[in-house]
Amino acid sequence: MEVTQRCRGLVARLSQRMFPRTADFRALLGDQAQIAVEAMQALAEYAATGDRDTAERVAEIEKRGDRLRERNLATLNRSFATTFDRDLTAVAIRRVDDIANYAKTTVREMGLLAMEPDATVLAIAEILSAGAVELRAAIADLGRDPKLVEEHVKGVHKAERRVEKIYRAAFADLFG
Repeated sequence: MEVTQRCRGLVARLSQRMFPRTADFRALLGDQAQIAVEAMQALAEYAATGDRDTAERVAEIEKRGDRLRERNLATLNRSFATTFDRDLTAVAIRRVDDIANYAKTTVREMGLLAMEPDATVLAIAEILSAGAVELRAAIADLGRDPKLVEEHVKGVHKAERRVEKIYRAAFADLFG
């Protein structure tokens, strides 16, 4: 009986070494995308209120995002096999983290410039928040429904184009 137990344990350990479990990178990226949504929602709230506590919350959310980025990159580096292309996964991990970084940078730069949020900043922040929601949905559907992923990605690009349009109009007003 004891020999059988030892053999099973040996086979189990050998199997784990030969066929290690693959991390669920869709879920790991999904955690990061949730942080991006929270950061953009907090940025929109800050743009609506100008509240300093909300500005600090953006920075706290961004720090949580940094921890998730490091966790995800470490998991990727330890993984023998990945569900998605390893290099593209690393890029995605870094780019999703950039979203929360941009929210924090926006709040910080507004403070440095002693700039109060206005209707333009609010409109941009709300659109970015909607884009982050689309990104989160796209990541959730990765590997499941390519057509749905494509629709969500189109939503992200639409948000980006809308922000650029508002930004250019505001810039023209500033220097026009």
